[in-house]
Amino acid sequence: MFSAFCDALVATSDICTGGPPQLVGIFRKGPGRSFAVVYKEKLYLAGRRVDPVQVNEKLFCPNQLFERVDITSTRLLPNAQRQPRPRSIKPPRRPSIFDSIR
Repeated sequence: MFSAFCDALVATSDICTGGPPQLVGIFRKGPGRSFAVVYKEKLYLAGRRVDPVQVNEKLFCPNQLFERVDITSTRLLPNAQRQPRPRSIKPPRRPSIFDSIR
């Protein structure tokens, strides 16, 4: 569901929608926690671009396919489970103003 949400952010033609996703976890004990997200090869926390030095390295950090990645390199962690995109689903593209003419 997270990857579909990210795809929708990329493919929307709504000018009021977009930007990096924001991810929060709610737990039984303690307050909710924000998670860093790698979106379009850049690191974001609470919707703002951040430097890896500003983020706790032990924090769960997914990419657009919800695969666990290393915060500093934005590459998949060695023990991370891959979440491949089905071949029937093409990567999203931002709509063009000319799409309505076709």
